[in-house]
Amino acid sequence: MIERAFVYGDLLFETIRVKDGLICFADKHFNRLLESAKVLKFESDVLTYDIFIQAITGKLADKKDARVRFVLYRKSDGFYTPVSNTIKWEIEIFPFVESGKVCERLGVFTEYKKSCQQLSNLKSGNALIYVLAGLYAKQINVDDCLILNEHGRISETISSNIFILKDGVLITPPLSEGGVDGVMRKVLLEKAKQHGLEIGEKPIEQHDVMNADEVFLTNAINGIVSVNSFQSKIFSTNFTTNLKSTFDF
Repeated sequence: MIERAFVYGDLLFETIRVKDGLICFADKHFNRLLESAKVLKFESDVLTYDIFIQAITGKLADKKDARVRFVLYRKSDGFYTPVSNTIKWEIEIFPFVESGKVCERLGVFTEYKKSCQQLSNLKSGNALIYVLAGLYAKQINVDDCLILNEHGRISETISSNIFILKDGVLITPPLSEGGVDGVMRKVLLEKAKQHGLEIGEKPIEQHDVMNADEVFLTNAINGIVSVNSFQSKIFSTNFTTNLKSTFDF
């Protein structure tokens, strides 16, 4: 029988960086997974933090650097309406491939837009907009694309949250704008003020990106990624370079 996760996208997943044998931000990944499971009404009590860690460690074996995909899904018969909310998980281990950590060219995907609702904040199996945006980015030869929400404002990019720097202030869209509740986004919001950085959440338009002093992207695999250009705008990367030395892993 084909699992309902495959047919209906009835799943959640975490993409996790393992560095020098350490599962980076394991607590934040686990907490996000459980919070998202509640939204989807998964019966997730069986998945404890210790089981989560042991399951990943067991799959890693002796690998010290890796990319982990932890997939949690509803294990149930039924069509759209499941018979039960019991869960199952699968873990995939990929070699970690060091990227350039620079987005040379940032584009914008406009064909489809994200809705501003709680489901948009989840890392779920409903990822077609990212697939199509990725194909578009490849077609126009850019490294990443802005994803817009139903209001035409910026929610995120294909696989990252976005931050802009303007006049010494860091700004990122609030989750109410439809972006994924990213782990690195959360880390940066928590830690920035400890380092004397002024940071805030507010809606961002395309013209805000054009007028920004610097732009960077964040995700759990690549950490902080500098953006060099968007359309005709060339950005400085001085602030972002310094930020990487403080927050990157």
